[in-house]
Amino acid sequence: MGRSMYTDNKDSQEARMEQFQINLLGIVIALVYNFIIGSLWYSPLLFGERWSKLVGMREDDLQGGMTPSILLGALAVALAEAFGFALLQNFTGFSGFFGGLFLGVFVWLLFVVPTFFNQVLYAKKPRALFLIEVGNNLVTFAGMSLIIGLI
Repeated sequence: MGRSMYTDNKDSQEARMEQFQINLLGIVIALVYNFIIGSLWYSPLLFGERWSKLVGMREDDLQGGMTPSILLGALAVALAEAFGFALLQNFTGFSGFFGGLFLGVFVWLLFVVPTFFNQVLYAKKPRALFLIEVGNNLVTFAGMSLIIGLI
């Protein structure tokens, strides 16, 4: 009789563990990249002023800057994204320049764009806000996945 797919022997478990590797250096560099892109994207240099108007923030709302709770939250989100891309690359085998880039754009297109577009449809958020936010996510996801794929 055939073996159950749930029955493992020690050799196959060890072989799977050798295949399963998390790219910690790639994750750390992707985290730094995430913070750099976010800082630039939402700065007055790029889209910060337009974004703050679209979300209804006043100048005095922005004066507090990045509080520790905001930084910790952003770090947790970026870590989850980087770890997720490392896992996806491990499971799919997509790595290197094109594999990493493809995976980042693929995840963005399938999950980010529809989620944010629903906010335009149902919450009546401005299309300009949609474009700023999904643009940030495209550059961030493609870059993070690319970095992890290359390292």
